[in-house]
Amino acid sequence: MMSLVESACRQPYKPPLLYFGWSIKSKALVKWAADHGINTTATYQSSKDSPVIEQPNSLSAVTEPEALMILAKKAGTPDLELEFQLGAYIEGFYLITISSHYTFLKDRKSIAQRHIDALDGYLKKHGISQDPPGWYLDYERYKWHRIY
Repeated sequence: MMSLVESACRQPYKPPLLYFGWSIKSKALVKWAADHGINTTATYQSSKDSPVIEQPNSLSAVTEPEALMILAKKAGTPDLELEFQLGAYIEGFYLITISSHYTFLKDRKSIAQRHIDALDGYLKKHGISQDPPGWYLDYERYKWHRIY
């Protein structure tokens, strides 16, 4: 009898996507961002004729990368490429990641354990996350999917 993994390996499929990083409280991150001079009022406009919608206490697509860059610098890990993973978003939480299982072997050459420890310590010290770093399943790509 053929196993599910053997069957999937013979077909053009990719396994579910996992990210390595931290689950963080969105409110704590927004407070930290405001304390560090980052704009925490996101503005959205669906078209140039529609009204501008302001969403206070939020990070936008423009301010998220800035927040992550400053966070990495403040933690003493400016070379880490932090990312938000929207597919892994849970209500009230974000996921900050530094790698995925698809790129981990390549990334681990540039990610030292001391960097992971420094960022982990900084997140805990500032109340942004109390969880240790771990592997998180992407909520959009949580199944084996066909490669076309």
